[in-house]
Amino acid sequence: MSLASVLEFARKKKGLSLRKVETLTGISNAYIHQLEKSKRRPPRPQILAKLAEVYEVSLMELMEKAGYLSSEDDLGRELAQFIRDDSEALGLFRIFFQLSTSKKNDLIKYAEYLSATDDASEQTTKAAEKAMLFSMQITKDAMKPPKR
Repeated sequence: MSLASVLEFARKKKGLSLRKVETLTGISNAYIHQLEKSKRRPPRPQILAKLAEVYEVSLMELMEKAGYLSSEDDLGRELAQFIRDDSEALGLFRIFFQLSTSKKNDLIKYAEYLSATDDASEQTTKAAEKAMLFSMQITKDAMKPPKR
């Protein structure tokens, strides 16, 4: 199945109109229609993350169909398996795709800091919880519909 087919099937399976998806995601219904008819290039991962969440489908599947991950690529397979095995990782990827480049860089630096610290378990757990809450707040802010 192509990305276009998967997107159209998932939307229809959920009983959603193009306009309803637009309301839920902030993605124009015309753009979604063009994606479903293969009239546009694959969307950015941020768009796929929004659609995956609304359609309740695997972000990894959409990423593979869009060509961002190749099932023949070792790294792609490893990443896909990691996310399939760890549901929290999928949530983290969804959040990460929503962030601005600046905030992604900040989060990467913070994760590198955490992995470098010797005070492992308790401090790292608390810091990871803070980082996740921070990421969730950023995502909530990013997901707010634009002011018209």
